[in-house]
Amino acid sequence: MDYPTTAVLVASVQSVAKVYVIGAIGFLAVKFPRKSPMLPYKAITVVARFSFHALLIPLIYSTTASSVTPSSLQDYWFVIVAAFVVLLLSYLAATLLQVCFRVQSRDFQALRISSTFPNVVAIPILIFPSLCEYDVIQQGYFGDSPDDNLALKCVSVSNAMIFCYFFSWSLAFWSFGYPQLLATAKRTDGTNMTDDTNRRLGSHVEQQSLRTNDTSADSNDSKCRNSNHGRLEAIEELSEVGVPLSPELEGTQVKAASEAQPQFPWLSSAYKHFCQTCKQILRTAPFWALALGIVTGCIGPLRNALFTQGGALRFIGSALESLGQASSPITTIVVAASLVPEPVSPASTSTSDDNGVNADDDSQSMEESPIMSDPTVGPQHLRRRSSIIRFKQSIRNSSTLLLGGRSNPELRKQLIWFTLNRLLLAPALVTGVLMGFDCGGLLGGIPDLAKLVIIVNACVPGAFIVVVVLKQKEEMAELAEVVARVYLPTYLLSIVTVAGWTALGLWLTLPDANGETFCDRRG
Repeated sequence: MDYPTTAVLVASVQSVAKVYVIGAIGFLAVKFPRKSPMLPYKAITVVARFSFHALLIPLIYSTTASSVTPSSLQDYWFVIVAAFVVLLLSYLAATLLQVCFRVQSRDFQALRISSTFPNVVAIPILIFPSLCEYDVIQQGYFGDSPDDNLALKCVSVSNAMIFCYFFSWSLAFWSFGYPQLLATAKRTDGTNMTDDTNRRLGSHVEQQSLRTNDTSADSNDSKCRNSNHGRLEAIEELSEVGVPLSPELEGTQVKAASEAQPQFPWLSSAYKHFCQTCKQILRTAPFWALALGIVTGCIGPLRNALFTQGGALRFIGSALESLGQASSPITTIVVAASLVPEPVSPASTSTSDDNGVNADDDSQSMEESPIMSDPTVGPQHLRRRSSIIRFKQSIRNSSTLLLGGRSNPELRKQLIWFTLNRLLLAPALVTGVLMGFDCGGLLGGIPDLAKLVIIVNACVPGAFIVVVVLKQKEEMAELAEVVARVYLPTYLLSIVTVAGWTALGLWLTLPDANGETFCDRRG
């Protein structure tokens, strides 16, 4: 029987087009009406946080709990493992493509991370429900299922796979991607430290020393130790916020670190990094939503009570499902709205908003960890209640003067490199490896839908959390702008590429009427 090529193309194109129609609404809502936009730029972060915690978390839990059963757990492990392989291949593809384009080193480090970690939530959770509306998709992937509502089963299983992929994405980003961005932020020239910076450092050191000396003033030796301790604390705090350190201060930091160096520094560092990563993951709401969803799905009576018609707790399950249904379009609107460049006005340099509220007021401060925010948009700017924040703000203007301008040829080279890697090379490499394993007989028993989830997640454009993380460092503002500039054209071009890769993924993984996929037909 002939393969339903036309039906597959129609399903893929219309499903992807739906995403960008919704995104266009979010993009235009920030720009129009010009005097009073429907979605003010300052409100994007608030809407993103609300959507993430109030809508996306219920979607993760409800789809996982309703689709996971003890017998189906084997269908999801492949997505979790394959996600790490996809991220590794994307990282290697970006590194190999650098040989041809030679993007500026510091820009390349940030662009490579943004290219490695794409937007794996907002776009896929809209594409797959749209695909599942078509009979050819339902019959191809779930034709042998005893369920009466194949469309609902298709949506639940695909969303559960997407969130399993997202779990691996989060683990990889916070254990590898985020530290790489912080390392990039510290790659600054120590000779750029100005006399004003040194004077401010000396003042901060003096304050730290006075505070520590007040608590232990019994002997001159303790005073000396506390003074050095205060100086070291000041240096470390300035280093954390990205202030360039002079060679002398770097030597002080290195000397102090070497004195306390353990016998096996690499082992201690690896253990500390592992503990920090586990702590960050355990603090994320998506992790607990996914874990609780799996536990609920494995407890048959509880799952039936929540998600079966007539169940005792059906009102709770229905409420969670209704909230989750609103998550997909709202998240897409927020992502598209974030593509709009931030409006610049003379009032933007003021520390007060339109109502005269001080931006540094403690009531506005956010101690929230970035991992608790929407990964597709990123965390709110962290505000630390210390003199370092005031110090950072006071040197912002002088720091930006040191940032050189970008030439159009350089920006074009970055855009071409990023587009080729994120939209073409990385998904091509992932698809080739996946089909090589599949046709080689190494993926026997793996659901065909899981293979499509891998291909689609490999071809979507970058996630905005990279831009927000870079904006947390004042001296990285230029790099954040570079990444943001390549995002807008990349998202526009992805209208065509995502549709193409989705159609190709369907052609390779969707079983025909005989239950044969691409590899089976070639055999």
